[in-house]
Amino acid sequence: MFAKLKGIVDTIEDDNIVVDVQGVGYLVYIPQNLTALYQENDSVCLFVQTIVKEDSINLYGFNSLSNKKLFNLLITVQGVGPKIALLMLSKMSLADLQKSILLEDVVHLKSIPGIGLKVAQRLINELKDKISHIEGVSNTSLLLKSTSSTAINQSNPLIKEVVSALHGLGYSTSEINKAIDFVNTNMQEDMTSEELLKLTLQYFAKGLESNG
Repeated sequence: MFAKLKGIVDTIEDDNIVVDVQGVGYLVYIPQNLTALYQENDSVCLFVQTIVKEDSINLYGFNSLSNKKLFNLLITVQGVGPKIALLMLSKMSLADLQKSILLEDVVHLKSIPGIGLKVAQRLINELKDKISHIEGVSNTSLLLKSTSSTAINQSNPLIKEVVSALHGLGYSTSEINKAIDFVNTNMQEDMTSEELLKLTLQYFAKGLESNG
């Protein structure tokens, strides 16, 4: 099996390149965001995953070992084949994917074409305890410290309602995380979800995000 290819870029397509290794051309499927980085005759080094099926042998290439590991993790989830996994790596960075899964951010995951609600939930349920172990992904401990622990813990129904409402209003995940941190600091034990949402909207109305 191939593990790594070093050679010269021969041709470039939307989702693959041909790597010339001492006169032999290897067609390698890569995330689409990588194709823009290469030009013909460039030197290239790719970490390669070989997938063998009854009717085909395909090579999938990545610019880091961490991306390769993440790809192999993604395709263990039912409904995520190699093409969708490559698309996920094209649309989101390792850190974004890690954060979306750890924070159970279904909305962000569903923004990727081919990922529906069921697949997004499988990604969260099956990979939440695995994705943080990939070397090279953003430091998980720092991620968790910088993000509301209540937002991560979806067992809190009030916070979950607020997060869902804010997503519906069009706020980004990063904006919501900062707002929830503010809410955690200022909330009272007997507050309802409506009161928490009002407090969160006051945070945005006062422009606290830009000032803090």
